[in-house]
Amino acid sequence: MQENYINQYFSFIHETFPYQSYIFQFVSTSLLIYGIGKIIRNTYKTHSYLYNLEDQSQVYSNWVEALLPFAKKLKLEGYRKKIELSLSRSGWKPEWGIDHFISTQILHFSLAFIILFLILSLLLGMSFFLPLALSLGIGLYPSLNLRTRSDKRVAIINRGLGGFIEYLSLAIAAGLDFQGALNEVCDKYEEGPIKDEFSYVNKNIKLGKSRGEALRELKDRLQLQSMTLFIETLVQSMEQGASVVDTLQSMASNLNLKRFQGAEEEAGKISIKMMIPLVIFILPAVMLVLMGPMILEYVLMSS
Repeated sequence: MQENYINQYFSFIHETFPYQSYIFQFVSTSLLIYGIGKIIRNTYKTHSYLYNLEDQSQVYSNWVEALLPFAKKLKLEGYRKKIELSLSRSGWKPEWGIDHFISTQILHFSLAFIILFLILSLLLGMSFFLPLALSLGIGLYPSLNLRTRSDKRVAIINRGLGGFIEYLSLAIAAGLDFQGALNEVCDKYEEGPIKDEFSYVNKNIKLGKSRGEALRELKDRLQLQSMTLFIETLVQSMEQGASVVDTLQSMASNLNLKRFQGAEEEAGKISIKMMIPLVIFILPAVMLVLMGPMILEYVLMSS
């Protein structure tokens, strides 16, 4: 029904102003978009006493909280499990959960659809499904970005875990207990995901959790094979009273060896990967340089 009214309106404009109709349509739709934006902005400013409008992160958080009830109604069990793992691996805000993330996706989709519908459908007269499809892509972008971010963070942790364990073993060998060694390493280690994760473990231990409980929470949060092996071996050695230094040094050696072997495998794959641009780009150019004069001479002689 609404589309019929819009089509009748533009048909009336085309019949009344046959030459200036497109300009009038553009100007009127632009004013309509501007008016809707002003209404939204003024409505939002009426509640400015609740938050500081200049704080963009706070404004964003307010919109996410407003859409939170809609996100909680969406079941999506399989999707929620994947998002939960990616959130725990990516260092997402600890006070925000899966529902908050889905709420951000709803917010991105809603804003994109409103803007694209006004511009593409009303202003340019395109199909309704185009802004809908583009908005769905924009709404799914946060999950793709989160997956990429979590994969990069896990790769950094996996690559630097051996060095962190070796540093920790040296601190314990110097005479510190596990808690003191963990404090020392977290203070002196370079900034990065490994320091953030173990600093969180150190904080939990200071708040009263046992070492095994805090370390196993780290294992469950990352679900990384190398981290799981390290934590289970460390906790078992502490519970059995074995030498922690020997355990840490053995783990560090094994992880560093696996890291070097992985680097050698990646280096070996480079020659295979280089075959694709070699065959597609370089080889045809070389053949053209070598065979070009012969082909040109043959063409001239035959003509």
